Amino acid sequence: MPPSPGDHDWRKAWLFFRTDARVCAGWGAVIVAGIGLIGALWKRTLWPLLLASLPPIFYLWSMYAGGTPIFLPELWFGSYYNTRYGLAAFPLLAIAGAGVVLLANQRLRPLVAIAAIAAAVLPWLIHPAPDNWITWKESQVNSKGRRSWVPVVAQLLEAEYKRGTGIYSSFGDDFVACLREAGIPLREALREPNEPSWMAATTRPRFFLHEEWVLATSGDPVATAVQRATFHDGPRYYRVQTIMVKDQPVIEIYKRE
Repeated sequence: MPPSPGDHDWRKAWLFFRTDARVCAGWGAVIVAGIGLIGALWKRTLWPLLLASLPPIFYLWSMYAGGTPIFLPELWFGSYYNTRYGLAAFPLLAIAGAGVVLLANQRLRPLVAIAAIAAAVLPWLIHPAPDNWITWKESQVNSKGRRSWVPVVAQLLEAEYKRGTGIYSSFGDDFVACLREAGIPLREALREPNEPSWMAATTRPRFFLHEEWVLATSGDPVATAVQRATFHDGPRYYRVQTIMVKDQPVIEIYKRE
């Protein structure tokens, strides 16, 4: 399983970051970098390697001692998450790969450099499908559910929302996408960045929640505040629509009575 907060397992962190870097850069770049590392160490070109090693070390430490997991489709649990962190190793692979030329004499170095570049890009030329572009694939897979419900919410708001009545919502960028699709200005929404108004409405909805519409994820602070207000002594809301998409949080839309 992937590293988790407080896991403190260097082997597990190294396995996931190493695999992620290989998936992001490709086997060709990894092999060239491995050979070039020998040349760089032989010529004692250490400072560029040390500098380029800092970002990978940072992410390894974050996985080991912090809360930064990486999920890969070929490792447990077969998903995509934070795969872009593997790109942190790309400068190191490039600098180490450049060390290949140090293993050849001065006359052959241009040819060795061309061969090293060709070996690094060859895997991508053989399989140029978008599914092999890991950061694009991650965004495509993880946004599939959101791309299903955002148009539904936007269509409802575009038809029913009246300017000036207000929308109380969670912070998520997905809700911002709903407003954009519906043509509703962001100033119409009361969101988490709108402090202290948002916190007041969330903790004391009886006194500070005045918006007519609510966009929430089931169980989040916004949904909890609306339900608490409705079933106690605050403003009353009824659920207009519930949107359920596979592998995605349940989206709830409320309107004030």
